[in-house]
Amino acid sequence: MALVVTGVVLAGMVQRGELQLTLGAPKPTIAPVSCPSATYDYAPDKTVTVNVYNAGSTEGRAAAVAEDLKSRGFLVKEINNKSTEYAVPAVIVSGPSGHAAAFTLQRNIANAEYVQDDRKDGTVDVILTSKFTDLLAVLKVDETPGALSCPRLNPPPSTQAPTPPPAG
Repeated sequence: MALVVTGVVLAGMVQRGELQLTLGAPKPTIAPVSCPSATYDYAPDKTVTVNVYNAGSTEGRAAAVAEDLKSRGFLVKEINNKSTEYAVPAVIVSGPSGHAAAFTLQRNIANAEYVQDDRKDGTVDVILTSKFTDLLAVLKVDETPGALSCPRLNPPPSTQAPTPPPAG
């Protein structure tokens, strides 16, 4: 009977968070990732190698966008399907050596979000979601220097109600 009571008490403590059981090796701690903070020049389209992936439900979307990118001078390497958890029109993925190329592609796709991975080369992946509509018109592409956009890594500051001035 004492073992049953002890088991019930321990189960309640675990359920309430008063006791934490760790079985096996601890999970490694992952360093927080931040958005690259550098300012990038718009790279010439012909110097950017891109893979285009369709993560949406429109068949042939990656191939059509790849053709549009080729017509702009981008070097398209791979066209395929891929999945993503992001709910933005497009996700731009590169390693550190592809930051400028990713910036250039981000300027061609409205509301695209940048994500960094650990690849060593300068290729960039463009993952199109079901929210993607089209590339920006060539004349509307902003070619001025700027930063990568990573909203998930740099969330906007929360808005707080202004503090009333002290009475007196």
